[in-house]
Amino acid sequence: MNNFVKVIMRVVYVVSFFNLTPIFSNQNSNVIYPNGIAAIIDNRIITMDDLQKKLGPYVRQLQRESANAEEFDAKLATLAHEVLDNMIDDILIVNEFKSNKKLKIPSSFLENHYTKFMGEQFQNNRSQYHQFLEENGITDRELKEQQKEQMIIGSRRSHLRKSEAEVSPWQINKYYEENKHKFIQNESVHLRQIVLRAIEDDTEDSKLLLAKAQEILNKLKQGAKFSEVAKEFSEDDMSASGGDWGWINRSDIREELANVAFSLNKAQFSNVILLNNYAFILFVEDKKNAGALPVEKVRKDIEKILVSEAAKKAEAQHIQRLRKKSYIKYYI
Repeated sequence: MNNFVKVIMRVVYVVSFFNLTPIFSNQNSNVIYPNGIAAIIDNRIITMDDLQKKLGPYVRQLQRESANAEEFDAKLATLAHEVLDNMIDDILIVNEFKSNKKLKIPSSFLENHYTKFMGEQFQNNRSQYHQFLEENGITDRELKEQQKEQMIIGSRRSHLRKSEAEVSPWQINKYYEENKHKFIQNESVHLRQIVLRAIEDDTEDSKLLLAKAQEILNKLKQGAKFSEVAKEFSEDDMSASGGDWGWINRSDIREELANVAFSLNKAQFSNVILLNNYAFILFVEDKKNAGALPVEKVRKDIEKILVSEAAKKAEAQHIQRLRKKSYIKYYI
């Protein structure tokens, strides 16, 4: 990292921690950077103050994630350049939009966007709005232009990320074979259970517990629906949901219960299991075997991944073309 960047980052760490001054004070930025400029893009300037405002919300998080000032310096320097690059890309998108007479935003869209902004940010309170303008040193016209540019950026980025390319079955199969490890599932069962608890820890009460559990088991053998029986008789917290514990792995429950549950077939219930002062009856509503999911099960997920990757690539390529056609100079 350049010395002047290390100096300014250290200032950022100290002053932002105590919340005494802006992240980049005018004094420091003017000394180190000509006129407090972070970058120039054609006819637009990004000032250090502009960059500061974008970085501000992330400072506290970086402080929490950093073990010391040096680590904070490095993270903030990296983030500052990433944020600056995004700001430059946004300006390039706006410039391209404004230079293309075929691209326009309907005035009704702008009015709706501005009305929504006023409601969300200021609850349509004009006094708050004018106070905000005064505190930030901008005019009503300038703020409206900022909002318009935000609309342009959001709209154009969304458009650029829409890929019209179709994903072929061959591409899906190729991705699946190369990334099969991403689609591994653990052995699991969708488990329901009925739980009964002995009142006293003695032999006689254990006999009563077993007798009651056998009566419930007989109801199930006679065709009673497991979930309804669980609602009526189960004495655990999941009784209201018909004893439904959802999908579980072997490690989620005690080994004695897991061995029984994972030996059952789909739609099969167990015999009574006595464990300490409890009686259990388990029911496997569904089960999944361990291993890679078949490609048919993940085809739609892979298609979404490939479309997203193509969209990001298309956007990046378009931004790169804009960069090549533009004058860009960095000051940090």
